[in-house]
Amino acid sequence: IQDLPFLLKILDVSKMLSIQIHPNKHQAEIGFQKEEELQIPQSSPNRVFKDKNHKPEMFISLCKETPFWLLHGFKKNEEIIQNLKKYACFDSILKLIVNDDLPTFYKYIMTVEQNIIDSLLFPFIQLIKNLNFDKHEPEYWIKKYISENNMIEHFDRGLFSIFLMNIVQVPYQQAMYQDAGIPHAYLEGQNIEIMANSDNVIRGGLTNKHIDIEKLLSLINYQAIDPKIFEPTIIIDAKCRILNYPIFSSDFGIIWICFEDQSNYKSSAQYLEIFLILEGKCIVNDELEVQKGESFIIPAGLDYQISGQKNTNIIKTFIPNV
Repeated sequence: IQDLPFLLKILDVSKMLSIQIHPNKHQAEIGFQKEEELQIPQSSPNRVFKDKNHKPEMFISLCKETPFWLLHGFKKNEEIIQNLKKYACFDSILKLIVNDDLPTFYKYIMTVEQNIIDSLLFPFIQLIKNLNFDKHEPEYWIKKYISENNMIEHFDRGLFSIFLMNIVQVPYQQAMYQDAGIPHAYLEGQNIEIMANSDNVIRGGLTNKHIDIEKLLSLINYQAIDPKIFEPTIIIDAKCRILNYPIFSSDFGIIWICFEDQSNYKSSAQYLEIFLILEGKCIVNDELEVQKGESFIIPAGLDYQISGQKNTNIIKTFIPNV
């Protein structure tokens, strides 16, 4: 289990999570070695590279009633300019992106003194505090973060990133992938997240945790992103509906097994497989009963059968044969 190449999480995001990026494998190896040479303890809050691994991530939206919301990648410059132009209090910084480029603008926002950040955001907050906004608008999430964290005078510079990044709504059972260098932040909702086995996180705001500006600016991907939401390929097998999600990494794969009526799912594990019961219950190989919220492991090389009751939903995670 120690060498398992992936991690699986269930997330219920009620308060917005930090803006962050993850390194690729080469960057992680270099960063880890440098921090080892600097003798930064693994337990230090200022340690960025906890291991030598990359951390590609994928998640699936879990809730039928409400979609999952996140920030994902930078918008196109013209969209950013359109957002900022609405507020005269941002005129002094708007020229940085109009006359220069996004990296220049972002570096300024991330390195300028805190009193400048406050002087820019305070009049903006006063303008929007009594207005209502839609969840597709950055102002909605800026107001939400300020309310959740009781900000009055000093403002997190990460609030500017909400203007800069795509706001994405992901419907039930659809997925998104976060590659190395892509800035992202989870805003609201429930998801199941699978990732390479790593704890390497470089944060860029909306957090009280350590932010390493130098590493962030050197590794972040400034390319404008057109967010891609992935629908699974559906295979009907007897009374099972099997949702196959794209394989983005050799570290992990994930499928969703839906028992629409009492039925059996049969397979053979080439590598170790881990299962999580989201709804209902099932019996594995006619002997092990597993219920909602429980999980089980199928060792490599074993043929198996899962007998599921009607409306049982199971997540299967595995190492892909790629």
